Amino acid sequence: MIIGFETLIIVFVLAVIFAIGAMESKRRGKKMSEESFVVRVPRIWILATTLSTLGFCVLLYMMAVLYHGDTDDLWIYIFFSLCIVVGFLLSVYLMTWKLVVEGDLIVYTPFLGIRREIKISEITRARITGLGELRAYTGKKRLFIVGLTSSGADMLISRLESEEHIQFK
Repeated sequence: MIIGFETLIIVFVLAVIFAIGAMESKRRGKKMSEESFVVRVPRIWILATTLSTLGFCVLLYMMAVLYHGDTDDLWIYIFFSLCIVVGFLLSVYLMTWKLVVEGDLIVYTPFLGIRREIKISEITRARITGLGELRAYTGKKRLFIVGLTSSGADMLISRLESEEHIQFK
């Protein structure tokens, strides 16, 4: 039995909505200060990624019906399933990305629990690019990139600017 395209879309939307709700309930309990705060991807990016993926799948489905006429071919369902899986993984990536600052320690979690711990004293320079990103380096090695639209990015910038050993451009 093949699961219908409509069912896949409904499952995808519900999974993202429940995940965003779970993230919000976790965020509400945490207080931010100058010494301890969290930088996260804006929720609008997660929502935009989800809606773009769904819009792309619906558009392709309509084109397949319009030009092919028959949607019973297995390749159509395989292709749509792959698009939905890629969109779901991208949404999960955006939901799990975070940068936690606690005192002199920065814990960077880019994807699925992979953690990197960086001391602020290890950062030698930081700069804001024309693309709206904050990039932190130790020597020539890039440590992390944070979008300026991320929640808590302004607190991170002021924290890095207050450190005397960091060259800030």
